[in-house]
Formats: sequence, structure tokens, C-alpha cells
Amino acid sequence: QSASGIKVIAATLKLSKPTKTHYVEKIIVHEEYDPYNSWLNDIALIK
Repeated sequence: QSASGIKVIAATLKLSKPTKTHYVEKIIVHEEYDPYNSWLNDIALIK
């Protein structure tokens, strides 16, 4: 899955003043994820 343009904002209480911003390099979606039954295996790893 494409990680283009996705970022993670951490260690902040206000999104308007982020203290740490990390750009996502890669998204690994659970191999059994099915968008038609999205409540099953709806987990992914981000790097």
C-alpha cells in the first residue's frame, strides 16, 4: 500500500503545534484483510 504523503504526528496535544512528525515509508496491511469485511483483520504496520 502506498505511503506517499502520509505522516504520523506524535507527542503533542495540539495538531496545530506538532512536536514530532514522522513521514511514513511503508504500510504493511494484514495479509488476510478484506475491504468487504473490513472489521476482520483490520490492522496494519507502519514504518
